[in-house]
Amino acid sequence: MNGSEKKPHQKDRQGDRKRDKQGSGRPNPAEQTGSARTRILDAAERIFAEQGVDAASLRRITREAEANIAGVHYYFGSKDGLVLEVYRRLIRPVNEKRLALLSEARAKAADAPLPLEELVKIFFVPPLLICFQEHCARPYLPRLIGRMFSDAPELIRKLIDEEFAEMKNRFLQEFDLSLGGRPRQELIWKLHFIVGILVNTMLATDFPPLSLLGYHPAEKSEESLRQILSFALAGLKQDPEALDLDWENLEDYRIDEGELGDNT
Repeated sequence: MNGSEKKPHQKDRQGDRKRDKQGSGRPNPAEQTGSARTRILDAAERIFAEQGVDAASLRRITREAEANIAGVHYYFGSKDGLVLEVYRRLIRPVNEKRLALLSEARAKAADAPLPLEELVKIFFVPPLLICFQEHCARPYLPRLIGRMFSDAPELIRKLIDEEFAEMKNRFLQEFDLSLGGRPRQELIWKLHFIVGILVNTMLATDFPPLSLLGYHPAEKSEESLRQILSFALAGLKQDPEALDLDWENLEDYRIDEGELGDNT
């Protein structure tokens, strides 16, 4: 490469400057490169939701972002890096808000257990408010969240490990205090179930039974929050040992294995 030949990322940044200058007349290079990065993220977000991570091509993403593939490598390193940043941009502000609310509540409570109602609100309200607010602005958001669990599982697992580790540990600690020292395996199950309530609410609004409501939960957000929080709160308070369950007498509930076979 001779001294006059430009690197790909230099070409990309110059191309973005030219497009931005022609389209909006903004001469600030920092604004132009930042705008290019954001355009790529916005386009990738929409296309990942529509097509899935594996099927989405960098060519289509960069075409819709009015950028080029070199820009993806410049800003994100690779397609995997772009995928991680798309989801990180969604997840991190929510978890930062949750952790800030937890720290504020813990400071006020000193050494006392936090009210379980407050823990439930801190867990559910930040992500659900975003989901409800973005229902009209970004209707594809639930699909994008769903793709997080179905596409590129190893890559997304890495992201979940990074972005949720502190939040997971903090909530387990607070549940332990608020529930009076329940066994750790019970706390893990309870956290698992409230995650399930949250994810299912965000993803399954177009399917029964939620579709039977006749409206999207975002259209009656206060009522929806009350239903979600009250159910989660009751589940957290329930002692599983108090349930009348005799394992040896469950045979009447079992499906015959022959009924699960090939019916063709």
